[in-house]
Amino acid sequence: MEQKIANGEHSPFGASIAHRWTVCHGSVQACEGVADEPSEYALEGTVGHKIAAQCLEAKQDAIEYAGRVIDGIEIDDTLVEGVQTYLDAIRQDQATHGGKLLIECKFHLKELHPMFWGTADCVRIGTDTLSVYDLKLGRGHVVEVMKGNEPNVQLGYYALGAIYALERPLHSLGIKKVELIVVQPRAWHKDGPVRRATFEIEELRWLETVLVDAAKECEKPDAKFVVGDHCEFCRIAGTCKALRDYSFEVAQFDFDQDWGERTVNPVTMNNEELSMILDAIDIIEMWISAVRTHAHLLAQTPQGLPGWKLVEKQARRKWINEATAANELSLDFGVDEAAMYERKLLSPAQVEKLITPADRKSTAFTALWEKRSSGTTLVRSDHPKPAAPLAPEREFIGETGDW
Repeated sequence: MEQKIANGEHSPFGASIAHRWTVCHGSVQACEGVADEPSEYALEGTVGHKIAAQCLEAKQDAIEYAGRVIDGIEIDDTLVEGVQTYLDAIRQDQATHGGKLLIECKFHLKELHPMFWGTADCVRIGTDTLSVYDLKLGRGHVVEVMKGNEPNVQLGYYALGAIYALERPLHSLGIKKVELIVVQPRAWHKDGPVRRATFEIEELRWLETVLVDAAKECEKPDAKFVVGDHCEFCRIAGTCKALRDYSFEVAQFDFDQDWGERTVNPVTMNNEELSMILDAIDIIEMWISAVRTHAHLLAQTPQGLPGWKLVEKQARRKWINEATAANELSLDFGVDEAAMYERKLLSPAQVEKLITPADRKSTAFTALWEKRSSGTTLVRSDHPKPAAPLAPEREFIGETGDW
C-alpha cells in the first residue's frame, strides 16, 4: 500500500473506519483500489460537517444555511438543528471553560504507523483538559462514547491523534486529561445528543497497541475476514465471500427447520420463530443491499451485467425555468399570478432566519412549534430508545391474518 498522505485522501487505516478494520482485518486489502460510492446519507453527513466547520470559523449559526443546496444536498430543518446542537455544545464549553478551538484538527500518527492519519472534527485546548468533539449526523446507528469500560475506538483514535499533534502545548500547559465528546442529534439516546467521557491521557495509551497490532494483521497475506455490523458500510460488502457465505448459512439454519406452512406465513409463526427470522433478515438484507448497489455500478459499465439493464425512472414534468414560465403564463396565457403559487408557511427552521437570535430562543416563539414523530419503527430490544406506547388491541379476522 502507498505509504504517504495525499491531499484530502482517506487512509485505509483511518479513524472513521477503525471499527471495521480493527475487527475485519481482511477488509483493508480487499477494499484497496475499489471506488467508494457514497450514499445520499453519507453525502448529507459530509455537507453537514462542512457547514459546522464554516459556522465555527465564521461564528455563524447553522440557520444561515437553511434552504440552501450544497453539493446537491438540500439543507433541511433536521440538518440545521443537528449542526446547531453541535455548535451550541462547543460554544457552551468554551464560554464556561475557555480554551482555544482547533477546527478540523489534522494529525498523523507516523510514530505508530505511516498510514495512521486523519482529521478530528474539533478540538478544544482547555486549561486542564483536552476536549475532542466528533459530530455524528446519522439517524439509525447510535454511537456510544464508551464500549463497555473502554472508549469507542474511533473517538479514542481521534484523541490519540490530537494528543500527538498537540504534544508540546499539552506538556507546557500541564494537561493530563482528555475528554471525548460525541454529538449525535438525530438519533435518540437516553443520555441526550451530547455524550461525554473523560480519561487520563495515559489511560488511552493501550489503544496504540490495539491499532498497531490490528494494522499488522491487516497487512498479512491471509488477513482474516470477520462478519458483523461493520459490514454495512464496507465498500466490498456486495462481493465479499465471507458475508455471502455467512448470509447463506444463517438463512439455511433458520429456514431449513421443519416448520411446515408456518415458514411462509409470518402470522402463524410463534414469537420465538419470528424473532429468529428477524435475526437472520438483518444479515441477509445487509448483503442483499450491498449486492444491489454493486450490481447497479456494474450495469453502468460498458460490459454491463448479463440479463440486467438500467432504465430511466418515471419522468415527471417540471418547469425548465420557473421565472420564465411564470412570466409567460401570465402574459401569454392570462393565468392569474396568484393562482400559480401555493401559499405555504415556512418551517420553524426557515422562519428562524427571519427573526433575531434572541427571539429564536424566546418562549413565545418556541411555544409555536413542536416535534412530532411520524410513526414507529422496529428495533432490537437493547436499543437505547424507550419503547413506544402500545397500539390499541385489534382483532384478527380469518386464517390469513387480516385485521
